Amino acid sequence: MTAGFYGGDLSVTDIKGKSCKLSGFGNKSLIVILWASWCIPCRHEIPQLATIQQNNKFAILAVNIDDGSNKKIIDFMRSVKAENLPVYRDNEGKLFAQLRQNSLIFGLPTALLFNKEHCLVGTISGMFDWKSSKARNLIHTLETL
Repeated sequence: MTAGFYGGDLSVTDIKGKSCKLSGFGNKSLIVILWASWCIPCRHEIPQLATIQQNNKFAILAVNIDDGSNKKIIDFMRSVKAENLPVYRDNEGKLFAQLRQNSLIFGLPTALLFNKEHCLVGTISGMFDWKSSKARNLIHTLETL
């Protein structure tokens, strides 16, 4: 983790093509997960994250890095029963490259945890069980930051 990394200036693009900065999500902690439809661990994590999305104390941004069509992404979300999870795109790889340049991402999936001030407080590289007690503790801590 890079100490003091401010993520509020990072931009994501929603499935409709509208760009927004992380700071635009207001006073919420954020879990930003970078994923791809071809990533086997992502197929397990995305539905788990969709289940915990109902919590309104933080937001989950599922940022897809595939270069395919929106239909492919929507079909994937439907197939893993994660339609309620807001999907963002990084099909040009700009966000991925920026995070890699800051040594914050090495592979997929990667979850970036930002506090309410949009400062990075942790990263999770690789598969993580979002249904575990460890995840519940992590989420509780994130909500209080």
